[in-house]
Amino acid sequence: ILFFLIFSITSVCSANDGLNKIQKYFNNIESLSANFIQADESIVQEGVFYLNKNRIKIVYLKPNKITIILDKDKAMYFNQDLEEVEYFNPKGSVAETFYDIFFNKEIFTNSTISEIDGGIILKKKLNTENKVLLIISFEKNPINLRKIQMITEDTKINLGIFNYNFEPLYKKNFFSMANPLI
Repeated sequence: ILFFLIFSITSVCSANDGLNKIQKYFNNIESLSANFIQADESIVQEGVFYLNKNRIKIVYLKPNKITIILDKDKAMYFNQDLEEVEYFNPKGSVAETFYDIFFNKEIFTNSTISEIDGGIILKKKLNTENKVLLIISFEKNPINLRKIQMITEDTKINLGIFNYNFEPLYKKNFFSMANPLI
């Protein structure tokens, strides 16, 4: 019983320490850019995402040129190849989950956290419309986001993240949702 009690206390302290490190990591990000490779059951895509105080811009470069700009309540999808623009509410979408990872301070509450050699893995079931299982992997020293998995009953998205820049310089209208075709 004593061994179990010590092991349980150590695991809880370690998990709380991991969660505190993760929350501190996200709280300290004011802006960033990073490359990503995204894969699901049907396609592999490459691109760059950019983040500022309240918006995310995702630019897919391969195989199609697509830009998505998100904030809490609205989003814009721009397919450069088809010259097509669409505005949508990200609520209930995978885009909302991606946005929440960086901006929703409560998203990691009640997560399962495990530490592996050199890393931290966070798992959380989100009670969204699509019932998303979110699995996020971090490097441990220093802590750095490396992989996001979003699994629903319909799809499984894997997003590998690399080449971080925590001090990007953005032009004034870089995150604008104005129609780029006008």
